[in-house]
Amino acid sequence: MKKNNNDIESIERYLSDELNSAEKLILDQRLTEDESFAHEFQRRQMAHTTLDYLIAKNLKAQLQELENENKGKVVSINKNRQKRLVILSLAASILLIVTFFFIIPQNSMSNAELASAYYESPDLTVRGSETTNPDQELLKDGITALQNGQHNKAITALESIPESNPYYTLAQYYLGHAFYAAGQYDKAAASFARVRASEDIRYLEDAEWYELLSCLAQEADCNALLNNLKANPNHIYYNKALKISKQIK
Repeated sequence: MKKNNNDIESIERYLSDELNSAEKLILDQRLTEDESFAHEFQRRQMAHTTLDYLIAKNLKAQLQELENENKGKVVSINKNRQKRLVILSLAASILLIVTFFFIIPQNSMSNAELASAYYESPDLTVRGSETTNPDQELLKDGITALQNGQHNKAITALESIPESNPYYTLAQYYLGHAFYAAGQYDKAAASFARVRASEDIRYLEDAEWYELLSCLAQEADCNALLNNLKANPNHIYYNKALKISKQIK
């Protein structure tokens, strides 16, 4: 990543817990989308972890030195030294605990928030044909409504397209997005599942990915869907599936 002072400052503030919730959400989303930024974040996170470890190690060494100084002595430790011993012990314990949990990436986002972060609106066009024909009319109405943010209108138009229509699978794909945009994630997942079941290679991989996101948006058990994507290195969403698998709860 080309060093950007604003990026570095944001990362350092994140690691120092100085960002508010909205700023953390923005940074978490960027980590999923920008590999070079994520690499810089991991590098600086490791530097913080190493520093914490060295501080804790130094404190433990001081504790050991105090113990060695008093080993075999009958006299009691004076009050100042005793106070120092307690403070060092507590500080070392806290730093070691913090270091342990910092080494393991902690995801502050819920599965629904992850789904939202990964979700991207589809290309709102009629695929496969530029020719106007009666079979396309309802599809075009649904897409136009979706483009204008009229989700319920889009749902009504796209749901009315029968299985006999040659654009049924595509209509179901856009219907899934209309339901997702409307917050009806269970129905979105069902629509994407129908596209997946059609095994139409033009829409199959997109449908598998968006079915997973619709599942995560419901905070449901999505392991089967996720494992299906992770099992196929040639899948267009394979890398994203690997990333999201490390973040879901």
